[in-house]
Amino acid sequence: MTLSDKLWVVYVGGEEAREKEAFKYSVLKALANPTRRKILSLTSERHCHPDELAKELKVTRPTVEGHLAELENAKLIQRVTDPVTGKVFINITPAGRTLHLAVDGLLEDYYVGRVREAGAPTPPAAAPPVPTLPKPEKNIWGRFLEGLANSIKRRPAEWISFILFLIGIVAGQYGYSRGLYLGGTMFYLFSFLGVPLLYVFVIRPLVKAARKALE
Repeated sequence: MTLSDKLWVVYVGGEEAREKEAFKYSVLKALANPTRRKILSLTSERHCHPDELAKELKVTRPTVEGHLAELENAKLIQRVTDPVTGKVFINITPAGRTLHLAVDGLLEDYYVGRVREAGAPTPPAAAPPVPTLPKPEKNIWGRFLEGLANSIKRRPAEWISFILFLIGIVAGQYGYSRGLYLGGTMFYLFSFLGVPLLYVFVIRPLVKAARKALE
């Protein structure tokens, strides 16, 4: 411990008091920054991912992480892991919520008092934000259907060809089961030869033309 540190300990009344003053300083430093107060405001409404905070605040992810480190050091936020997705979200602590509301309220009252002293009109009070619950995670069937829809949207020509292929296979099998060997063979040939030719020369060009027309 340096001489200045020893003198500080003596001045404030001991090591415990020094740690208490250092913690108070870290809390006040965290609350003094408007970006960090905005983070507290956002996390008091809902769980927020660091990427979501960076997008909301229009800053980079490393900048957000720096602010989060200051807030964590002051025990104003905590990281919560989603048990389903494993993603880490930021949530305000009970102490952080209390301090944030108290400091904002005191500063607002002080500002209104100064404005009234100066004779300027008082700005209208903003409505308190309405907390929103985090969206529930989709189950495995919901994720499967969403992925299937995205796949069909990205590759419609391939899916059309695949459906025609399955229709030909089912029709061919039905023909063979009914003794219609010629018809069954024709459907099999359609599946294995006709569908690829249709995909290359008809379906794919038509889908490309339709996409260009819609752009």
